[in-house]
Parts: sequence; C-alpha cells; structure tokens
Amino acid sequence: MTDPNHPDPERRGFLRDLTRPFKAARNLRGAPRGAPRRPPLARPPWALPEKRFLATCERCHACVEACPRDAIIPAVAAMPGGEGFPVVLPNRTACDLCGECAIACPSGAIEKGKEPREATLGTAKVLTDRCVLGKGETCSACLDACPFPGEAIVIEAGFFPHVKRDVCVGCGLCVMPCPGQAIHVAPR
Repeated sequence: MTDPNHPDPERRGFLRDLTRPFKAARNLRGAPRGAPRRPPLARPPWALPEKRFLATCERCHACVEACPRDAIIPAVAAMPGGEGFPVVLPNRTACDLCGECAIACPSGAIEKGKEPREATLGTAKVLTDRCVLGKGETCSACLDACPFPGEAIVIEAGFFPHVKRDVCVGCGLCVMPCPGQAIHVAPR
C-alpha cells in the first residue's frame, strides 16, 4: 500500500525525467524576465544556429518531404518554437544523417555539404537506472546502433555505456534499439 504522504519513488523519477527539459529551459539566458521559457528543440541536422535558422527558414517543408525516415516534422503551434518550423524528435524517430534535408533546403537554413559528425541535433544520455547492464544482462544495442561506435558511445567492461558529448550528434539511432529504454536525447 502506498503512503499518500510519500509518493512512489519510481513515479517520482518518471515525472522528474519528464519535466527535466522544461526545468533546464528555465535557465536559458537571453529571455526577458517573466517571459515564457521554451525547452530547446532539435532542428534538422546541420541547421544554422537557432536565431539565424528562424530568420532564414521559409517553412516550406522541403526538408520534411525529403526526409526518407520521416524524422523531420513541422512543429505545431502548441510546441514551443513551433509555428511550422521543422524539428526532429530523435527520441521518437531517429535521423540517419543522410543529408537529404540539406540538399532539399532552398533557403540555406540547413547547410549543405556537411559531414555526419558536424550535425548538432543534441546529445544522448544514458539513464543508468533503466540500463539492462545494471541488471547483470549483456547488451551492446546502443553501441551497435551508433553511427560512431566506440567514439560517441563507449562501453567498458563492468560499466554502463558512456556517451561522449563532444562526439555524439544526437541522431537518436541508439534510442529505439535499447531494450531498457535507457537512452534519451536532449536537444542542444
């Protein structure tokens, strides 16, 4: 029986994970005092820096139509920073860094000719309490799915996977194969 004065710790952890991006967004600089804070969004790979991206993107959705994985979607107005600008939700649909979005972009809001390592969607994070390695199971699903195995994600014997922030591009290819749903990509 649960005590109403002490919420279930697993539920509390779930809610904390769910609200973490919004709490982090509260600390963003540059927003006027009292202005609503927006959580960061993952733009298509190789998108210009946010202010330049918003000023350059024509919201034509050529990148959305060109994406073979349907990883790029137009943000709805309800999404902070939405209003039809393209976003990637790497925790739902991974980006395979094919570059079709950049080729299709007529405005230059997504830079052409960039290498996959130059994408800046976000950074993966391993939720160690969910990782099956902590339960004594053998797994390398995240490492096997990573486009930069052994560089962006490293698994050392007896340890949880470690994501190297300076190499991980936040594509999300490691999210779905993870049997413990232990990987989450946070936008940059």
